[in-house]
Amino acid sequence: MNQVAKKYKNRVQRITPGKIKAVHTVGTGIYGDKETFVEDYLKPKFNKEHVSDLTDNEAILIINMLGKKLDQMKRDPDAGSEKPKVVKTSGSGLKLTKKKKGAEHISPAQEQRIEILRDILHWEPHRVTGFIVRQIPRMQSPNVIPHLTMLSMDEAKTVIIGMTKVASGITHIPYNDLNSMDNKKLRGLYDRQ
Repeated sequence: MNQVAKKYKNRVQRITPGKIKAVHTVGTGIYGDKETFVEDYLKPKFNKEHVSDLTDNEAILIINMLGKKLDQMKRDPDAGSEKPKVVKTSGSGLKLTKKKKGAEHISPAQEQRIEILRDILHWEPHRVTGFIVRQIPRMQSPNVIPHLTMLSMDEAKTVIIGMTKVASGITHIPYNDLNSMDNKKLRGLYDRQ
């Protein structure tokens, strides 16, 4: 084997910036903060001090594993070790707290609303992912693995508005009426279908 072939055989693809963000998002979603995530998960399981030390394949593995765990925790709060934060919501189910720097990720109420709209529309998860990619330009980048937890609050509002408009067309309920329903009423609408 020549030297060029040896060089590329041992080459490991480094993690991309989009995947670093995705790993941080799912990691902090479960463990609360970056330090706890690194100490309790990254060091014991991958023997890494920083997310940027991961390979591309390790990042994909973490995103898939923890993403599923995070989704499960949000659907069944008793499944995880930590309870989700209780958040005051407005009538439309959107978070009512002051914006803090770094705290602009999608709120639990927004995630819940997207899940309810997904149920009303009878969409599979991959259909929602495709809708998110079409609605949010930054999700179209090849460096980003689109996932609901990666949305900002403003991006989530855009997705919710779009899904509500589609649901309005399917259910024949005016958009303003659907939009004014809180998550509980919207869930009741789905349960009656």
